[in-house]
Amino acid sequence: MRNRLIDISLHFVAWVFVIVYFEFFLGFEIEYVVEGADFSYTANIKALSPATFIGIGLFYLNALFLAPKYLFGQKRQAFIAYILIAVLIALTLQSIIHFFDAEVFNLPFIDFYVYELLGNRSVLMLVIFVIPSFVYSYYHQNLKMEIQKRSILSEKLNSELTFLRSQINPHFLFNTLNNLFAMAKEQGNEEIASYILKLSGQLRYAVYDSNTPTVRLWDDLFFIKNYLDLYKLGLSHSNDGSNIKFESNVQEDSPLKIAPMLLIPFVENALKFGLGKKKEGEINILCDLQGRKLNFEIKNTIMPKGDLDKTGGVGLINVKKRLELIYPNDHQLKINDDGAIFEVKLAINLD
Repeated sequence: MRNRLIDISLHFVAWVFVIVYFEFFLGFEIEYVVEGADFSYTANIKALSPATFIGIGLFYLNALFLAPKYLFGQKRQAFIAYILIAVLIALTLQSIIHFFDAEVFNLPFIDFYVYELLGNRSVLMLVIFVIPSFVYSYYHQNLKMEIQKRSILSEKLNSELTFLRSQINPHFLFNTLNNLFAMAKEQGNEEIASYILKLSGQLRYAVYDSNTPTVRLWDDLFFIKNYLDLYKLGLSHSNDGSNIKFESNVQEDSPLKIAPMLLIPFVENALKFGLGKKKEGEINILCDLQGRKLNFEIKNTIMPKGDLDKTGGVGLINVKKRLELIYPNDHQLKINDDGAIFEVKLAINLD
């Protein structure tokens, strides 16, 4: 709705400019004298005459109907025929108006009409109304196609995420986790019970809470923190998890929101390529919030290919696509890879 109002406002300003141009540069009385012909006439070109609005109507007829349907619809012969008819009708109507506005001497209307068609008014009609309508229609058509492409890509990404979620039977998993939590509590194993509760929270967030366009920034970062805590359970006894660092200055009461699970693929990528099978690499994650700008940085060592963790993930390509779709002009993403260190720097302006 907002874009529509802006578009209408721009059109209004453009036509005001055209009318003002007519009024100040062409709004004067002019006498036409044709050498070798037995006639002359004097006309007062009026900026707000019906002839001007006929030209504006021709502009929109071509820009919004004829060009999109026939020219860009690969029906060029039909388009040429229709646009010539439309221009001829517009010039005819303008000539009728000018004929009654002008003081014509010794001249039948048909001669006046032929003179108008072959004169400057035809050129003015093409320059002011017809040619700009082609430019506008071409731009409008390309913009429409780009919006459609972005919409299709967005639907595809959402369908892929929905498909992944559909592979899980959440009720069964939640019931199982609740049973395991109860068993751990009965046996007095508080540590296992806390991890089961944390895993249940992760699952609930991934399946239910993140199924919205935006989530609280703190909730999404809390999901990453718990994700790392659960990941550290798989580390060897000699590794206390100190090689995986996560720092954030985001407060729990922060009202800022972010697209759900936008940052976790960067973490998954770092865990896959930065630790390897032996979990011996290093990962440093920093979330620095300055006003409404989130600076997310993650740096990890790069393990040899033969030592990589084969666990899959969403992938950075999809994350880049989501950033372009959701934050097209409100993010900066820099990725550096020198062969030994992989570093991601992402800055997002949040709502």
